[in-house]
Amino acid sequence: MDKRWWILLLVCAILAAGVLLYAFNGEEQGDFTKVLVIKLHIGQNGVREDLVSLRYGHPPEIGLRSGSFSGRLLSADGKTVKEFAIWDPRIQLGDMVIDDGHGGEMLSGAKVQSPEADLLLTLPYTGVEERFELHDRSSGRLIKSVNLSSAITSFSQTYPSDPDGPRIVSAQQGLPLITMIAGGAIFFLLVLVVLMMVRKR
Repeated sequence: MDKRWWILLLVCAILAAGVLLYAFNGEEQGDFTKVLVIKLHIGQNGVREDLVSLRYGHPPEIGLRSGSFSGRLLSADGKTVKEFAIWDPRIQLGDMVIDDGHGGEMLSGAKVQSPEADLLLTLPYTGVEERFELHDRSSGRLIKSVNLSSAITSFSQTYPSDPDGPRIVSAQQGLPLITMIAGGAIFFLLVLVVLMMVRKR
């Protein structure tokens, strides 16, 4: 067999393998961990929703918290994805110096309760959460329900190429299809070259 045919065959094989490999594994690799950021204002007249956002980041551990509130992340069908305790931000704990009764001073714990405060939550997002609920832990009463869909949609529009969750179709997302077509064409050319070599025998 002519050496030129072997070279052409090798080049076509390398091109076909490279293009097809990119088509199936060409997704951008990286850390796509996301968090839900929710800011609520707890006042004397109830709870106000100030901010709901989906962002890239890593959440703190929420399973070890304590508090008088209970937080729940729910899926679209109402199932609880995660439940955890939340501290009431109106209650502030600290230390204070008091008279020990013997002419000296001692350090004692202090508790201060404010009429209102902001509650800032950074929560894990796995792609199924659609709603957040804040409950009174002792009675189970629902205090506030937060719809997360607007924040999720806004994130998807800002980052259409994110591999998780809903995507917005863009021109960039058409690249894998074009790449697969190109790979198929090169593969067809490779087969054609092989058939021509067989006939030359």
